[in-house]
Amino acid sequence: MKYLLILSIVLLLLSGCRSANQQELSDRNDDQVINSIEERWAQAELERKVDFFEQTLADDYVYTAPDGSYFTKSQVLNKTKKLPEGITGISLNLEDVKARIYGLTAVVTGMAVQKIRIKDKEGIGKYRYTRIYRKQNGGWHAVVMQATIVSTSN
Repeated sequence: MKYLLILSIVLLLLSGCRSANQQELSDRNDDQVINSIEERWAQAELERKVDFFEQTLADDYVYTAPDGSYFTKSQVLNKTKKLPEGITGISLNLEDVKARIYGLTAVVTGMAVQKIRIKDKEGIGKYRYTRIYRKQNGGWHAVVMQATIVSTSN
């Protein structure tokens, strides 16, 4: 009887360790997925890939731009489709990207360094950003983004 009780306790403890390890592995996988989305986001923004944003942005997505203006998913998609004339993206690099996973929520912080051409002038903008993702229906979807200007040059 004692043997059965001890065996039950050991199995219970081991199952808790396995569960914690599985959660750690799941969090690590989620971290890799989020970092991959961030890399693809930069490329999609540069190449104006509307389909990426249609899939990645949650229906209730909101973006607060550095000037305080506010955009919904449909507004972001429209702006992505119709970049103002004379503006061309040259490069967009992400730096200091950190993803933190909290169950079904991920918070990403980073720096975006964007080089653009406006007619015949080139400029560089550096922005700190925070993006929040929600895991839903088996995938991660951006729900909120806020960006702040760090510096710009013409």
